[in-house]
Amino acid sequence: MSLVATREGVAEQTISPATSERAARDARRARFLYGVSLAIFALLYALAFFQGLEHQGGYRGNSFKAIHPESFPGDRYVTGRHPTMVSLVYVVAHIAGDLWLDDRFQLAWYLGLVILAIAAVDRLAVLFGASTPLERLAVLALVLVAHHFKTNFAQLVPSSGTPTAAVHPIGLWVAYLLFRGDRLFAAMALSGLMVLIAPKNGWYPAMIAFVFWLRERWHVPWKRIAVGVALSLVTLFVGFALVNRGNREAGLLFDLWDWYEDGEANPFRDSLAGNGLYLLLILGAMRAACGSGVLQARCLAFFTIALAAFFLGGVYYTYAPDVMKIPILVGMSVNRTSWWPQQLSYLVLGCYAVRLFDRGARRTQVLAALLLGGLYLTPIFESRSTEVSSFFIKRSLLLLCLWSGLALMVVATRAIRASPRRVMAKALPAKASLFLLPIVLTTTVYLLRCVHTQRPSLQFLTAHGVMGNASSAKWVGVDDYLRTQTSPTASVLALSRDRDGIYGADDALRVRTGRPMPITRPASTYLSYEMASRYFEQQWLWEELARHWERHDWPGVSQRLAALGSPEYFVVPADGAQWLRGVPDLDYRVEATIRGVLILRRTDAGAARAASPSRES
Repeated sequence: MSLVATREGVAEQTISPATSERAARDARRARFLYGVSLAIFALLYALAFFQGLEHQGGYRGNSFKAIHPESFPGDRYVTGRHPTMVSLVYVVAHIAGDLWLDDRFQLAWYLGLVILAIAAVDRLAVLFGASTPLERLAVLALVLVAHHFKTNFAQLVPSSGTPTAAVHPIGLWVAYLLFRGDRLFAAMALSGLMVLIAPKNGWYPAMIAFVFWLRERWHVPWKRIAVGVALSLVTLFVGFALVNRGNREAGLLFDLWDWYEDGEANPFRDSLAGNGLYLLLILGAMRAACGSGVLQARCLAFFTIALAAFFLGGVYYTYAPDVMKIPILVGMSVNRTSWWPQQLSYLVLGCYAVRLFDRGARRTQVLAALLLGGLYLTPIFESRSTEVSSFFIKRSLLLLCLWSGLALMVVATRAIRASPRRVMAKALPAKASLFLLPIVLTTTVYLLRCVHTQRPSLQFLTAHGVMGNASSAKWVGVDDYLRTQTSPTASVLALSRDRDGIYGADDALRVRTGRPMPITRPASTYLSYEMASRYFEQQWLWEELARHWERHDWPGVSQRLAALGSPEYFVVPADGAQWLRGVPDLDYRVEATIRGVLILRRTDAGAARAASPSRES
């Protein structure tokens, strides 16, 4: 740096080329280290929360059906026309082929989705005012932890090997484009992509994107938009009432599905604590200063619509008269849309908290620390329970230890010869890093602990291509046998034990076998009371089958098997099937034993009895 004389004779500082080059090199190094930090977080998150292909029961077999359209012949669930199969993800699965069925490939796919989501969170954090790398990492650390207080909690990227996992990262990018305001067409295109990936989770972001487009591109007043929405709903309900006048089946079907899906669809049926916390987050995000007035207005509009959807959905599901009860609207699951506003409220409030550290007042900085810590540690209680979460206790202790340790280090390194009041003031220094760094470190420790817990499952994945804690892991070897050694039309029913040792019917064999199983929930169940009733009847038969098996009551088991269509193969754990040796007149015989699992095949005599019209059901 040197001094030069200007034309007016005033000395002016200039930066030498060497200094400028060094500053540029330092900036590149800082960006590289920040990118490495994001990559480490992405890898840890993926390893910590990956659960394998189609972990959720409602999707099992969809990928296999997409890859092998001829599979599951006669299965009324995996038909290719089921609503959960209406997704571009299954187009990708078909292109990938059997590679898609390998959980090692699924882990790479999941890591890519996590990277996409983390990049969106980082862009949103910058947009909402988090400027330094540490502030951005602290906001990221806040949302990497799953804050489970509603039925459908807002995990950053769900791991179920289903379309839902792909929707969440795209939803974050849609939010970023909407709040920026200059890429509305791109936001609408991405929200349309979300609908094509998962209609159940994508319809709400698509609606928000369309409303923002009307407001900011065509400057339609909010009152006119509200009137348009109201008229659209009136037209929908009046048209439905006219078409279905005199038909009571629709109302019965609506009530049946509303009861079954419970809190997933109806927000009023979620826990009081969960709903209360959700509403507090939304109201807090509406009040938080987001930066510019335009951005503040967009946030206010976004969260106002979220409140309206919450209350209107709850009122409709709970109090709608029969003429307005449209069964397919239960499948829209209004309560499930809360994942998007919940994630964004955490981002807005987290960025607001880290910005408060830039203000000089000590009281403001303490308030920021309390707000950030409160966001990070919620919820206190287990979901749908008043028991204090052990996860909350562990995070609280670790965070308090880190905060206290850093504060004591600051106090110890300063020569404090003042009153106790001055000592306490120095124990809460102005440096934001002393509050933000523990948030980052606590999340890092949490992710490392989750990865350590997952290590046996990851080792199983390396050896078998199936995640060790996946629902289908217990059927490794069995699924290959059924796929290669049985007829494609052979139906299968499987029993397994849960963590508490309780038996239950297990449809995880669908993931990699292509064999039909006796359970039905085709697309028409939302439109046909008869089909929906049949579905619930089969659910009851599965439960009764497990109870009779636990009581070693073969006649009861046999009757339930017959009512379920007498599947050709019955698969059970070998260590719980010894009592079958003493059963006379057994309808099934042992076909194979694989990895502690018995594969029983129906005998010819059993098939004849199952076909007899006098057989009890």
